[in-house]
Amino acid sequence: MHQIPDTFLLAHLFRHAPGEVFRHLSEKDIRVLRHAVRTAMMEMPHYRYRALLAAWRADAKTPGNGADPQPQDPA
Repeated sequence: MHQIPDTFLLAHLFRHAPGEVFRHLSEKDIRVLRHAVRTAMMEMPHYRYRALLAAWRADAKTPGNGADPQPQDPA
């Protein structure tokens, strides 16, 4: 049996079966991941950040995914 690298497994599962990953994480694990993702996002080059926003907006147009690309005014 081949040894599949952990980084590949992590990327593949987060892309194709995120629910399976989150099902095995504690609340603390999820908080750590959120912090890591937000930190990585703040450090990414501008062109990658624009691509991330474009992907998010495109995904938000998919009915039923629950994403809302328009920031809500907390007034």
